[in-house]
Amino acid sequence: MIIYTPTMECPPSVTESTDPWKCMPSYKTCTTKVNDNCKDNLSIQYQIEYPLGSGIIVDGGIADASGTEFLDGVSQVTYKLSDQPHLLITEVTHDIGITNGGMDPVP
Repeated sequence: MIIYTPTMECPPSVTESTDPWKCMPSYKTCTTKVNDNCKDNLSIQYQIEYPLGSGIIVDGGIADASGTEFLDGVSQVTYKLSDQPHLLITEVTHDIGITNGGMDPVP
């Protein structure tokens, strides 16, 4: 019997700047690449830790974190790939740094 282990690639870590007068940008290219011989049996979950190293999970979901708004500072997105019946196969992380790109928001 051939056993095929699914694999997942995460995008490289990035730093984005906000537009002037905006507090939080939406980061749209947080997608992962998954390879498996039976993709119908896979599930992908993500969690966003902010600030990095705090252990505080501020968001999470299924599929990928595309379109999520990130706060100023560094967040870490952790993806978990599970194969049915939800056995954890692999886990990858992706850091997203956000810097204020113009004017400070009005308090």
